[in-house]
Amino acid sequence: MLLALVASVAVLVCALPSVALAYRIAADLPEFAGSESIGWRGYRVSFDVSPDADAELLTQALRASTGVWNATACTGLELAVSSGPGPAAPVAGDGRNTVAFVDALPGTAGGDTLAFADVRYEHDPTRDVWQIVEADILVDRTRLSATGASLELVLEHELAHCAGLLHVCSLDGSDGAPDCASTVSTSLMDPRYSNTVTGPREDDVAGICALYPPTCLSTCAPDSVCTLTGCRPTCAGGAGGVCELGEHCDAGVCAPDTEPPCGSATCDPARGLADDPCAVGSDCTSGDCDSPLASDRHSVRAS
Repeated sequence: MLLALVASVAVLVCALPSVALAYRIAADLPEFAGSESIGWRGYRVSFDVSPDADAELLTQALRASTGVWNATACTGLELAVSSGPGPAAPVAGDGRNTVAFVDALPGTAGGDTLAFADVRYEHDPTRDVWQIVEADILVDRTRLSATGASLELVLEHELAHCAGLLHVCSLDGSDGAPDCASTVSTSLMDPRYSNTVTGPREDDVAGICALYPPTCLSTCAPDSVCTLTGCRPTCAGGAGGVCELGEHCDAGVCAPDTEPPCGSATCDPARGLADDPCAVGSDCTSGDCDSPLASDRHSVRAS
C-alpha cells in the first residue's frame, strides 16, 4: 500500500509558537502498529544517482547532505554515495537506492511538493519485525528552481525519511500525527519547507539515534558490516548481502557454522549489552547477537 505524505512549501505564521515536536518513526503508522523500531538491517546505506544533465550537481548536494547525517555522534548509521552512475531512473523493487531529478513529480501536478522518498519495507512473519529494504528519492528540479529552495536541505529531509523518520506533524492531522496547523515546529522533519531551518535539529537527531544506536561494541572487520544487532559477515549469496544467524561466508555462499560461535561470550539479544546471554545460534563474536531477516513488502512514500 502506498501512502502519500504530501509536503507543501508554506509561509510560517508568526502568531503561532515555534516548538520542537517529538520525532515520529514508521512504527507510529497504523500499518506498523505493534512495531517498536523500524530501520535498515545494516548501518551502512548507499545511494546511486541517476545519470542526468544535472547529475553532478545532485551528487555534490547528496554528498553534502549525507555528510550532515554522518556527522551525528550518537549513531553508527552511515549514508554513502556510490561512485558510479545509477539506474536511468528509480525502479521500485530493484533493490537499489536511487536519487534522481525529475521535471515533474508523478501525481503532484498543481501542487507544491519539492521532493519525495519512496521507502520500501520488508516483514519477517516469524518475528513480526519490519525492516527498510529500499529507498528512492525524486527531486522536482522545476519547483526547486522556482522556489529557490536549498537542494541540500531538501535532501537532508528526504534522507531522514529514507532512514525511517516521518514528518513530525501532518498537514491534515492524519495517521495520529499532530496537526501542523496548530503550531510551527523547528524540526527538519516538518513537512513545510522553511529556509529558517538549516539542518537537523535536536529532536531529528534523537530520532535517528533511537533508530540506529551504536550497537557494534568494536569496529567490524573489513568483511563484516554493523547491523541493528552487531557485526555480521557480508556475503554475495546472503539475503541482502549479509549472512544469517549461525552462518559464515564461504566462497560467496553463506554456510552454517560448524561450532557454536558464541562460546563463553554473553550479550543482550536486542542490543548486545554485556552479561546477557545470546539466543540459541546467535553470533556473539563481536559482543552482539544476530537476528534473522524479513520477507513481504510494504511501501511508504514521504515528501
